[in-house]
Amino acid sequence: MIKSIRTIEGLGGTGKTFSFLEECKELLYQGKPIVYLTFNKRIAEQTIRQIADSRVWVSTIHRLMYQELDRVSLLPKKPAGFDKSDCDKNEISAFFKKVEKTFLKHFADPRTKLSIVENGSTIFVDEFQNVVEPNLYECLKLIGQKLDIDYCFIGDRYQSIYDYLGHGRRNFFDIEKEFGRAIDSQKIKNKNYRSNPSVLRFINSFLEKNIPIEEKFLYKVDKKAPIEKQELRFFTNRKDEFESVKNECLLLHSRGKDKITILSRWNRNLQLFKDWVEKDKIDWLEVSTIHGYIGNEKDTVFIVGFEFPESLDERMVIYTGLIRAKEKLIITTSHPFFDPTKVADERFVEIINNQKQVSKVFKQLKIIKENKNLTRKKFDQCVIDSFAVTVRGMDAPFIPFIAHDKIHGRDTYVKSVIDNSGQVPIRIDYHKVYKNFTFILQDVNLLRRSGFNDLQVFQFLTNQVTEFYNYQVSLSDIKLTSIDLCRVVPNDDDLIELMLDGKIKCKNIRSHSRESLPLETVTMADIDSGTIYYNFTAKDNFRMAVYHPNDKDNGNRYFNKDVTKLELRLGLKAVGRKFAFGEELSVKALIDKIKADDGYLLKQFDRMIAYRK
Repeated sequence: MIKSIRTIEGLGGTGKTFSFLEECKELLYQGKPIVYLTFNKRIAEQTIRQIADSRVWVSTIHRLMYQELDRVSLLPKKPAGFDKSDCDKNEISAFFKKVEKTFLKHFADPRTKLSIVENGSTIFVDEFQNVVEPNLYECLKLIGQKLDIDYCFIGDRYQSIYDYLGHGRRNFFDIEKEFGRAIDSQKIKNKNYRSNPSVLRFINSFLEKNIPIEEKFLYKVDKKAPIEKQELRFFTNRKDEFESVKNECLLLHSRGKDKITILSRWNRNLQLFKDWVEKDKIDWLEVSTIHGYIGNEKDTVFIVGFEFPESLDERMVIYTGLIRAKEKLIITTSHPFFDPTKVADERFVEIINNQKQVSKVFKQLKIIKENKNLTRKKFDQCVIDSFAVTVRGMDAPFIPFIAHDKIHGRDTYVKSVIDNSGQVPIRIDYHKVYKNFTFILQDVNLLRRSGFNDLQVFQFLTNQVTEFYNYQVSLSDIKLTSIDLCRVVPNDDDLIELMLDGKIKCKNIRSHSRESLPLETVTMADIDSGTIYYNFTAKDNFRMAVYHPNDKDNGNRYFNKDVTKLELRLGLKAVGRKFAFGEELSVKALIDKIKADDGYLLKQFDRMIAYRK
């Protein structure tokens, strides 16, 4: 059973590890067995070097379970390449999940004994705030049930950046509830041995404003030490942010200050920096996520791509990044400007705001969804049926988080929908590899009904995109990536006769009702029975859909039996080809063309049809 529970607690850099080493020496002098466990493999390896005493058994919790199962020959089957460390991360994770479950199942039996931990041991658990996964926590509780031991939990309760894995468990706060006994003694460390007073003042201020912290945990700061403000810099876009941080790092390096690291909460904000470091073979600069940099420190720390942390979990991650700085903190962002005093007291932070608005809002018609019908006049003034524009990762002023809509599954794209006040839904596709955001407007008929023309439809989506980016994105950086152009014509129109006579060149013709079987010829009866596709390219990124709009059972329905709708559908690779627009088009270029000629898109439709004759 657990004989006692002690804690050694303090914010980052307060000498918790030194206190452990001192206690360790005293226990070794008394001849008592000691076990040191931690969540992090790298920290375990550092501790082995610091202790340098074989009488202390140092391990991660996972390694303890692994070795106990190996001893009784119950180790699950290892994935291929496990011993060579070239195994897939997902396979390793799945393997250790099996190790956890097997360990808990086998050693829950009162008759089974542990061999690594002795009776009477003192078990130090370092980085205890991160031991939140249920199986790891249950392992510690199981050891306490099987043996007479003393527990000493070491850590920083305000660095709990893995709380989301613990299903509501908050370690240092829940010790009595989880282990069934109160803490016998608590040692609080609040003198920082890592950072200068100016950095500590900033961190204290951040904690007081953003995390419900007990005063006894705040850093003690020399009140006589001069105040040097830490920096919070705002930029219009990621390129400007990157260039500023890059130049600052090079300047520091030229002055012999090489102990620099660039951190961010998200990997997506680090790609430009990683590419630069790899391309220029820079070995004096580290680039990492905050989660990946736990336990490290540097003189100068940049935190890039900063977003004001709304939740407690996010704020603890930011705090965990701040405490890595010894001499200087520089926080940069191209995300929308926010009140800097939310981060820290204005006495301790210098604001450098280089942010500006680069795009304006287009005026638009009022959208009336009820009691509005489609007419030929409305169809004729708007050739667009749907379209998509993309802001590439390199051109995005910042990379926001979008919530997964949980419909399309986990694939290369994360898909969501802009909350557009119940008007016209805009879908967003975020490419996780290329960091591209694609904005898709499919229900153009909802705009047609309100009398929108081609120009106004483009301006409508452009407004949504620029608002999404806080008007910090240039119209030249918003690219047209797909578009459907349509015409509604009488059933006896020359275009229909052209298709029925087989005078349209294409790779194949297919019917929606039996799309796997190509058609040799098309009759009006085929069109009456469903949609006909004229596929102009092998991969179907340029095709024409032919159907009666009266047959639609959604918002695109047009109540007229005597007309046929022709849609030219141009995918990503077709838009810039010579048979389409002939060039890559930005939204700015396309809007300029339509302003110069309001029949521009209709002429493009006719030109593409003529090209296929």
